[in-house]
Amino acid sequence: MFTREHIEQQQNALSRVSLLRPMRFEPSLEAIFLDYRYLRLLKRVPAIGIVGLVLFSLFSLLDFIFLPADASKITIAIRLLLIFPLIICVIIFAIKSVKASFFIYFYTFVYVFAGCAIISIIYTAKAHGYSLPYDGILLHLVFGYFLMGLPYLMAIYASLLISLIYFWVSFYMQLPLEQLVSNAIFILSLNFMGAIGGYMQDRARRFLFLNEKLVALAKTKDKKEIAAKTRLVAIASHDLRQPLHAMNMLIEALQAQLTGASQVALAKSLNLSIKQLSQMLNTLLDISKLNAGIVQAKQEPLNLSKKIQNLCEEFAFRAREAGISLHSEGADSVYVLLDPVLFDRILRNIIENIFVHAQASDIKIIWQAVPNGIQLVLVDNGKGIAQEDVLRIFDEFQQAGSHSKVGMGLGLSIVKQLAELQGIRYRIESHPGIGTSFHLYLPVVSDTQVPPKALTPLSIRCASTSRFIAHWQERLAEWGYTLAQIQLPISATFTDIKASTPKDSELLIWEVDSSETDIPKVLSSTPTGSDRKLAILFIVDDDVHAGAWFKALEQSKNQPEQSLKNIKFEVLSKQVRPAKLRLVLSYLSS
Repeated sequence: MFTREHIEQQQNALSRVSLLRPMRFEPSLEAIFLDYRYLRLLKRVPAIGIVGLVLFSLFSLLDFIFLPADASKITIAIRLLLIFPLIICVIIFAIKSVKASFFIYFYTFVYVFAGCAIISIIYTAKAHGYSLPYDGILLHLVFGYFLMGLPYLMAIYASLLISLIYFWVSFYMQLPLEQLVSNAIFILSLNFMGAIGGYMQDRARRFLFLNEKLVALAKTKDKKEIAAKTRLVAIASHDLRQPLHAMNMLIEALQAQLTGASQVALAKSLNLSIKQLSQMLNTLLDISKLNAGIVQAKQEPLNLSKKIQNLCEEFAFRAREAGISLHSEGADSVYVLLDPVLFDRILRNIIENIFVHAQASDIKIIWQAVPNGIQLVLVDNGKGIAQEDVLRIFDEFQQAGSHSKVGMGLGLSIVKQLAELQGIRYRIESHPGIGTSFHLYLPVVSDTQVPPKALTPLSIRCASTSRFIAHWQERLAEWGYTLAQIQLPISATFTDIKASTPKDSELLIWEVDSSETDIPKVLSSTPTGSDRKLAILFIVDDDVHAGAWFKALEQSKNQPEQSLKNIKFEVLSKQVRPAKLRLVLSYLSS
């Protein structure tokens, strides 16, 4: 593998080579370039060969029309019986990718042979009293220098050979001296221009080769940087949230002990500031993932009507508290091809934007079939957006209006990037004082072609002293999941999981005692050699333990003796919110 410095050194050396001086890279790179040039030659040969066949067919027709019968029989035979088969052989060899040295020499031979054949056609016509122009030779030389893609030195030698043979035949045919000199000037001039052009073409090809190598190096470097950013953002997502969650819990505990009105008000303000900071942190982490290219769309059939219904039910309480009417309208069992998690984030960001900024009293979500997809529209009757703001509303750190607002202006930027990632077309219409409508055009999937995805059974390990499963059991049932409880000891390992988990289970919610469970011991027992699909959601006591577990599990992926890298997992605390739990379950079930 060549380094960037090595490639740039070769570029500088190439740029210093004087005109018509030999050009070569250092040996190892030159060998790679020759293979590169050969592969490029193979790609263009079929097209050049087909053009050659068409031209010789056309000239055969012209010979039949204009030449004497005796002469046309010979010239047509030369074109169709000698040149045609050789061109076809060249095309076949290019498709079969024969050995490079053999192909290039054979290709050059065909070029010289075709040139000599054209000379013989000119001689045959002359012998039968018909004088053909030397334009055919000029056209053939143009092919050799500029179109056929031969190495420029071979093109120069072969073209000069064809030219010398033509001069000798012209002299033998006793062509008048003034005409011979005129023809020689034209042909030698073309050879000179072809030599310069071929040299510059090869020079440009070498620079292109080096540039492509630099691009490949840059892509490799980007992949490594993205992998590093992925790990950094994943760990930061837990580490940075831990102190914020801890502060939030401390503030709530402090509020319960305060009695003075001013103290309570101050604690509430502090609590609100912490929540806003947490929201900003989550938004910044999301935009960082998108900009780093970490987020990848995993599209699958999604029941749009059910998704909207569940979303409206989730936002119903908040809408009532804010005095907003939230309702939906559209056909049932409409399936679209999207990433469920990313699409959910798009809808939540738009609805959140309406709640915070629109000052609306009515929000309507409508979907209907349109040509080539489904149109989803989120309409509000809020204050609207000025036209100059509509043009930049999807840009980062942009908000409508000139006065300060809550947030960082990243919500709709995330909507834009997530939509483009899934191929969703979008637009916004707004009129000040009337309201705003967000239009999303979704790729449709017929429910007759793609059946709804079966619900994934959950196998849940529930400690006798824990209330987590009891707390979420009703909600999980509402989401359509089937629960099957199993019993595992506190010190359970992956070996215990393999023995106790029902075979039809694809997702395990494993509630552990964060303070007692030995993480290294759990990881060391990861089953190897098993092709069984199993995703695991670890439930721990709080966010501090969640961060520790997540880092330990992430680090285990890099250990060659571990097979946890083949298992999909997530870590959540017992204080997880419904929306997050549902998204994580959807991700693990996919």
